[in-house]
Amino acid sequence: MTEANNKQTLTSLTAEQAQTITSITIPLNAISMFASLTVIVIYALMRRYYPALADRVSFRLGVCTSISDLVYSLFQLLSILETKPGFWCGFTVWGFVFASLLSTFFSDCIALNLHIMFLREYRGRIDFERYYVPASILLALIISSLPLIQNMYGWNAPEEFCWYRDSGERYNIIWQWTTLFTWLELSVLYCSVVIISVIVKLKTKKNLFDTGNLVSSSSSDNANPKFSC
Repeated sequence: MTEANNKQTLTSLTAEQAQTITSITIPLNAISMFASLTVIVIYALMRRYYPALADRVSFRLGVCTSISDLVYSLFQLLSILETKPGFWCGFTVWGFVFASLLSTFFSDCIALNLHIMFLREYRGRIDFERYYVPASILLALIISSLPLIQNMYGWNAPEEFCWYRDSGERYNIIWQWTTLFTWLELSVLYCSVVIISVIVKLKTKKNLFDTGNLVSSSSSDNANPKFSC
């Protein structure tokens, strides 16, 4: 592929559009940070006063997601406030991408845990929870660091804010989709499939219960306890 093809310019945001996005992003991130802090505080209170209720894998992963969302919003605000090229400009973009991916992977882990424990009704002795957090952090760190190594984070001159550099260039779009947007899209797809599957299974079990056909299944479940979701 020639250099001309690599440098092929695509449509990018105008400075006015970028400014509009910035003015919307600041209050929305403030709301997001407040909501994330609320979830963290509620879980801390549950751990203190209702430890048995708080002892759920999905709750712990939900708190991890809220912490990631808090960091995500913080880095996004910092990237908006950074108005010149330099180390901090690129660093805030990396933090934004890392936290975004981390929050996404934690959400995927919640869906995966439901998939394993509820949909597949896993009764083995493997403690999957011990792998969720380190695997999510490692994967988010590797993916978000690739553009950093290639110096793709920094001042985005066409849109006048910190983001993936050279907005509108074909390679810029490729970097954004391979290290951020594709993972978000796949996450939404997987989580949607799991949610729909859970709803279908709950409805099926309810119908069986209503017709009295769930008795034998419930007895089997009591004899073979599963890990909590």
